[in-house]
Amino acid sequence: MLKSDNSKKESAVQKATIKAELEKDLINYDVIKKFLTIYLGTVAIPNFKRQRVEAYIRAMGRMTSDEVLNANNTLDCWSSFGTKIEGYNIR
Repeated sequence: MLKSDNSKKESAVQKATIKAELEKDLINYDVIKKFLTIYLGTVAIPNFKRQRVEAYIRAMGRMTSDEVLNANNTLDCWSSFGTKIEGYNIR
């Protein structure tokens, strides 16, 4: 209210400039968002999924090897126990 006409015009020009910059920023944001959406869908998420599946398969392979070793050790233990019992010839 207390500003001069020149000051009001300058303020209006500054606000119009800021509005135009914000509109360009909004357009750029939409472009970046589209690029990121495409990148995530075609590159990032499939790569992440592949890495996780590979890690899961490696972990399951290690667990399987450990379980087979455990089963062999259990078989050896019970087999030797059975052999000892048979050695007593008690029926």
